[in-house]
Amino acid sequence: MGEGKNKGGRRPLLDGEHLTVLRAITAEQPRSSLDEVTRELGRRTGMNVCTVTVRKALRQAGIERLKPIRRQTPRALVQGGTPLRVGYTDAHRREDSPSGMNTDLTDAEWALVADLFERDGLRGAPPRYARRTVLNACVYLVRTGCAWRLLPKSFPPWKAVHKSFSR
Repeated sequence: MGEGKNKGGRRPLLDGEHLTVLRAITAEQPRSSLDEVTRELGRRTGMNVCTVTVRKALRQAGIERLKPIRRQTPRALVQGGTPLRVGYTDAHRREDSPSGMNTDLTDAEWALVADLFERDGLRGAPPRYARRTVLNACVYLVRTGCAWRLLPKSFPPWKAVHKSFSR
């Protein structure tokens, strides 16, 4: 029992013949994706297995594949051939905000939505609280799920924020 030959459990689905076919596939198409290797294995042997089984068999046999070449998306081609970078940039990094909460909008985020919240010379009294701080309070409430009355004191009064949020 200490030999490690029979570990018990389920018998491997792919045998030596399948591993030979996998070696041939990866030699012919070294940059193919795991899905492509699985489909080709099914086409050549008639064996339909999932990609997890193929990955496990490749790993146990010591067969190494090269990473597939990433193709450019149609959107990247339109944008000048460089792949689209999505995610945070330095403009999106939060620094210490006036309220001290990490839910506050950054300058880049505020620049995108400011025109939705600012009023330019319309009727009515000027706002008591800056629109950005009211919006930061709304974002804080939505993100944390706290009660209106538990809004931190670094924000405007909860009634003013609630009134603005309801509008």
